[in-house]
Amino acid sequence: MSTLHSALNQLQQERDQAQKQLDTLNSAIAVLTRVAGSAANTPSAASSAPAKKGKSGKRTMSASARAKIAAAQRARWARSKGDAPAAAPAAPAAAAPAKKSGKRTLSAAARAKIAAAQRARWARSKGTAAVAAPAAVAAVKSAGKRTLSPAARRKIAAAQKARWAKFRASKG
Repeated sequence: MSTLHSALNQLQQERDQAQKQLDTLNSAIAVLTRVAGSAANTPSAASSAPAKKGKSGKRTMSASARAKIAAAQRARWARSKGDAPAAAPAAPAAAAPAKKSGKRTLSAAARAKIAAAQRARWARSKGTAAVAAPAAVAAVKSAGKRTLSPAARRKIAAAQKARWAKFRASKG
């Protein structure tokens, strides 16, 4: 009977040691949980809480918020295209204002200037004197393009030559 009592005492001591280990583990878990700020990892919380489906922490937007964002984006596109901001979906075509074609147009003076320059290029390539229309020449002169005098061109050329000479001298 003494072996039975000794076996019982030994089992009770092992149980007490296991209980102490369990208590220390539970206190360590509690400390770590407080530090991490998450009670979801504790065994009691994990067993009682239902499992979440999908991604956790994903933000959702209400339908009205999505509608506001869509309306703002439509208004931004309308401004970038040059239309008036559209608050609602497009109305019938008759009520809609005329859209810009999207192409930029040149002024008459700019077109005349380009035409005169092209005629001069063709004349140079053919080796003949440029025949410019008097209206085109007047348009080019009235366009207000500033030109340098020959003295100013010589002065700039001399300064540039001096810069290049200094650069070459510093190279070696």
